[in-house]
Amino acid sequence: MNRGSEMHHHRWLLTFNDMMTLVLTFFVLILSMSSLDMNRVRQASNAAADAFGATLQTREAVSVVFEPILTSIADPDIERQRMHDALNGSKPRPGKTAELELIGAFNRLPGVSARMVDGRLSVILDDALMFEPGSAELAVNDPLTLEAIRGIFKSTDGDIRVEGHTDDRPIRSRYPSNWELSTARAVNVVKYLMDGGVAPERLSAAGYADCKTAVPNSDESKRALNRRVEILLLSHKIQPLSDQADGETIPGP
Repeated sequence: MNRGSEMHHHRWLLTFNDMMTLVLTFFVLILSMSSLDMNRVRQASNAAADAFGATLQTREAVSVVFEPILTSIADPDIERQRMHDALNGSKPRPGKTAELELIGAFNRLPGVSARMVDGRLSVILDDALMFEPGSAELAVNDPLTLEAIRGIFKSTDGDIRVEGHTDDRPIRSRYPSNWELSTARAVNVVKYLMDGGVAPERLSAAGYADCKTAVPNSDESKRALNRRVEILLLSHKIQPLSDQADGETIPGP
């Protein structure tokens, strides 16, 4: 084989190297972000796929491979646990893996944050996600997110307590005080979960007004953090979301 034929034979390596360079650059950009927006990452991924003329099957294959990586990057709790396990030479416990998967599923939803507090799963919802100011009627401003929250809780076992919280400002509405408002909001969230199939014997509601603040009510941005609904999974046997027996699909963001 002459030299010209040999160079032609290996010409595909140039295209392959270019593609690998682009992929590496893409993930370096992701890692350089201090806060990862999963929706924007997916949009960028789809745009890149369009540029390369990727088929639907290729998109799905890439999603299966890289979605766990993106989830890990987006949720520091998952990455922290994986690093801890690796440094200690231990394999993740099945229950812990499912727990981290559950936290990651909640944290990918807009207006939702989840973490473990004293061994219990705490899911905090921004009040703007569900309620208008001074109202306890469900506004359902983001139906896909609320459906996802309801679906995830339905996939778990154990008792669920819904807690309503407000800031320290007196209200001017049909409710006499923040006590009634926070309690009514918690009750309406309980009803919403029940309507989606969560067993009523698992549910309870409580209102705390401004007595259990997340941060001091020193300015408007901090008051917004205190206006929230917190859902606690008190005692639970968490199953991996991918192993749900009924085959239900939980909507994504």
